[in-house]
Amino acid sequence: MFRNVAFPSEGVTIRGRLYVRQMVSPPSSTQEGSGRAAPTPVVIMTHGTSATITMVADRYAEILHDAGFAVLLYDHRNFGISDGEPRGEINPWVQARGYRDAIDFVSSLPEIDKARVAIWGDSFSAGQVLVVGACDDRVKAIPKPLHVDPQCRRRIRTGRYSLRSRARSETGILADRIS
Repeated sequence: MFRNVAFPSEGVTIRGRLYVRQMVSPPSSTQEGSGRAAPTPVVIMTHGTSATITMVADRYAEILHDAGFAVLLYDHRNFGISDGEPRGEINPWVQARGYRDAIDFVSSLPEIDKARVAIWGDSFSAGQVLVVGACDDRVKAIPKPLHVDPQCRRRIRTGRYSLRSRARSETGILADRIS
């Protein structure tokens, strides 16, 4: 379902997962008769403050991937499987530059449509995507961070709003913007 990837950012190696469909497409949707599937819109995702990709964000990535998006999910510098010292240090500006380097990385891949890039952040990273999206014209969509919506928070606390529901909401937003 995914392959492990790595890309440079601010002098270290950032590591994560790239979820891309490996399918043979019909001739009408291939590029110039190459037999390769047409490029896919991509969602670049990271976790919140001190989490890693295996702490819920991977489940969002799977749902978005199942909806037809390519997904790059990575650990911020100094966290999880990514390099960087000191471990656990949070620097929002360096992490924002990590998003920009992630955009550079996916834009170099033939299976990704570099004209249809969305960025997604959970928790603290939701603020970072707003900064990056305001500064980088390559970003075409940022799903609403539903966890800051008081009604959403209340539904989550009472068990009336699931991870799958949130991801489906975000899939709809993304489909309107980059599909």
